[in-house]
Amino acid sequence: ADDFVELAEDAEYDTVALKYARKALQIDPDHLDARRLLIQKSRKPGYEKIAMYEEALERGKEIMENIGYGDEESIGNYWIIAQTRPYMRLWSGYIHTMMECGMMHKAADACEEVIRLNKGDNMGFRYQLMHIYAFLEDEEKALNLLSKYNEYDETMMIMPLSILYFKKYDLDKAAEYLRRVMKINKDTRRFIRSMVDDSIKGYYDKVSSFGYQPN
Repeated sequence: ADDFVELAEDAEYDTVALKYARKALQIDPDHLDARRLLIQKSRKPGYEKIAMYEEALERGKEIMENIGYGDEESIGNYWIIAQTRPYMRLWSGYIHTMMECGMMHKAADACEEVIRLNKGDNMGFRYQLMHIYAFLEDEEKALNLLSKYNEYDETMMIMPLSILYFKKYDLDKAAEYLRRVMKINKDTRRFIRSMVDDSIKGYYDKVSSFGYQPN
C-alpha cells in the first residue's frame, strides 16, 4: 500500500494519482495517506472535500485510539510518534481546504486542535493560526498564541500582530510590532518599500534568504 501511495504522490497527472491511491486502499482500507490523496486529487469542490476530510478524520481518530494513541501520554506528542503522521497530514489537507474556501473560524478551530495534538507544532500550524487570528481581529487569542510560542521572535508570528492592530486602528501598537519585526528581519523595510513603489521585480537578487520573499 505504501508503494502505491508513493507512486500516487509522484504521479504527474491527478487521474494517475487517483488510480494508485485506490489500489493502495484496496490493499489497506485504512491507509490514511491514500484517503488523503483521494480527497486532494478529487475534482470535487472544496466544500465537498471538507465533508470527505471530516469522515476520514473521524476514522483516523478511531485508528489512533485503537493502536493506543488516544491516551493522555500520547496527546500532545503527535507527529513525534511516527505512526500518527498520516493522521496529522489529513488535518493539514483539511485546514488548507477550509482556508481556500474562506471558512476561517472553522480553520482556526482545526488549527487549535492540531496544536493540542502536537504541542511542539512540528508542522508549523501556529503560523497559519496567527494569520487567521489577525484576519478575524481576535486580539486575545493572538496574544495567547504568541505567549505560548515566544521562545524567540519570528516574523510570521509578529507581522500578523502588527496588521491586527492596524485593522483595529491601534496605530501605536501596530507600529510597535512593526518595529519589532524590523529588528528581527532586516529586509522588512526594503520589502514594504518595494511593494509600494512596485519595484519588487528587482528584489529577488537583493533579499536575504531569511527575509520575506515574493510568492
